[in-house]
Amino acid sequence: MSYPRTIQTLVIEDEPGSKEYFEAVFDKLKSSHQIAPPHWAFCLDDAKTLLGQDRIYHLVTVDLCLPEQPDLPPSESVEFGLSLIRECVNRNGYPVPALLVISGHLGQARQQDLTEHVRKSFAYGRVLVKSDHLEEEIEQALSFVEHYCDVGIHIKDGGTTPFPTISPREEDILRQAVLVDRQRIGLDLRWWSAGYEPYSGWTKTLMGRYLLDEGRGHSLYTFFKLAAAEGADNVFREAEVMSQKLKHVKIVATIIAGDRSLLATQSAGSGNSPPLSLDDLLSRPTSGLAEHLPRIAVEIVNQIAALGDRTPDQREIRQLLWRHHDQQRLETQWQQRGGDQVLAQYGVSVTSPIELYKALVADTSVLRHDRQGALHGDLNYTNIAIEDYEGRISAFVFDASGSEAGVCIRDLATLEVTALLHQQSDEGVVAACMALYADGHATPMDSREATDRQRNTFMLIQSIREAALRRATPDVYALMVLDQALLQLGGLSFGSSYNKISNMRDACLLAALASRWYRAIRGTSDS
Repeated sequence: MSYPRTIQTLVIEDEPGSKEYFEAVFDKLKSSHQIAPPHWAFCLDDAKTLLGQDRIYHLVTVDLCLPEQPDLPPSESVEFGLSLIRECVNRNGYPVPALLVISGHLGQARQQDLTEHVRKSFAYGRVLVKSDHLEEEIEQALSFVEHYCDVGIHIKDGGTTPFPTISPREEDILRQAVLVDRQRIGLDLRWWSAGYEPYSGWTKTLMGRYLLDEGRGHSLYTFFKLAAAEGADNVFREAEVMSQKLKHVKIVATIIAGDRSLLATQSAGSGNSPPLSLDDLLSRPTSGLAEHLPRIAVEIVNQIAALGDRTPDQREIRQLLWRHHDQQRLETQWQQRGGDQVLAQYGVSVTSPIELYKALVADTSVLRHDRQGALHGDLNYTNIAIEDYEGRISAFVFDASGSEAGVCIRDLATLEVTALLHQQSDEGVVAACMALYADGHATPMDSREATDRQRNTFMLIQSIREAALRRATPDVYALMVLDQALLQLGGLSFGSSYNKISNMRDACLLAALASRWYRAIRGTSDS
């Protein structure tokens, strides 16, 4: 979304005298600003028609007391004007960068609430009393719009990995993140990850740097998470909690506009080298990673442990499972993705994991475990940033979501499962790591023909488990792994590309392996 430099304005005003005043002001400001002739709306219907069209407006002015239709007297209420402000807020296809509420009836509105709402909802929003001395205010709005249009946003192509587009509203929010600080003039970004949830839509994460004014170069590397506006306040609050617990989490910007939100957090570590993803790291030669992977696992586990205190707890097994599992969905995905054929292909001796799930949801056995006061909530494969700086490789957890209390090693089970299923590779890492799910205990990997990615993945998961099992018993950890594997299997109903699983049959295989592993640890029969 790049708006043209010529500023398009919409003036919503019913009084002839005020119209003449606005015409004179805009005509005068043409000498110093590039402005197209204003569009005019003289009543509610006019304004709704114009705002509903596929048309760019850089600046909109709104009077609060308007007629509903042409040739009617102005309403005595300010509701028509307030409704048009909402129309402008929700103009996501053609966001309005600047909005001025100019009215002689501000006393009829909750002025403080209105001012706060307008200020937060637009890149530039002001509430002004109608008068004949508004030229300076209008010129300030025009100057801001010019800065807004001048912001440069460069997004590198995603390469072989497909990513969704950046919407006009999302680009509007990115521009706002630049304009928060006058030293910033643009963004240089590349894709980090993207995922789709059926109820909240796309979450898109980009990584890059601010471009600074006067030849100052770039900022430190920063993550930009674009997500739904609904629930964004909770996400911001969780990020704030993380910043109190982990010194590497620094919030740079939080913005909500229209139907989208932005959370910008500075990259961890030195910030001078671009962060790597786990996917980047695991593709490296094993010979250079073997000494680093165990330490990286410990860093991840320790950061998760720092998010909340651990206390003893005991609950029925069925109460520890993810509460949104849907048995019908699991059965459907197992059949549609060829679960039984997968078992035959790999010679896995186990009944369908759905049968185990049916038994677990009825299991009232009490399981003792440690409960952590706050978890990360979404420790998936893409929420780990890696820094390789001066020969030392370090891992940093970021982007918490749903940080409620729970089993202390649930996050680590999430990471294990997503590290196997979310890799952007066709190297068959799940099948290569089957030894991790041998009866009762993991057995060594047959690495004679394994790729570097397969060996690295095996070693990372093995290291995460070793650290996790210092905090939980094997049966608790195995239950959490099975729970997460079932979550990923059920998620296939929303589309394989949406939940980041590159090979749908791998989800069936992992669920079966986790089922067999849990049964072996619990000492239960598979019959």
